[in-house]
Amino acid sequence: ESRGWVRRARLATLRGIGTENAARLEAVGVGSVEELARADAAELTSQLAAAGVPQVSLARIRVWIRAAREISE
Repeated sequence: ESRGWVRRARLATLRGIGTENAARLEAVGVGSVEELARADAAELTSQLAAAGVPQVSLARIRVWIRAAREISE
């Protein structure tokens, strides 16, 4: 259980994400930095919009993915 909290905390501390967006990402199946680093920006944008989070732009999601890839390398 503690590992899950650590994964969530790492995700929330990425540039521009925070706890609210981390929860939104987790709701569409992205619960870690590594999962975000592997995500496709356009697909993730669509998933978030389908989940009722249309205000997250493709550009913002690209920033999140780039930040995740930078620390996953």
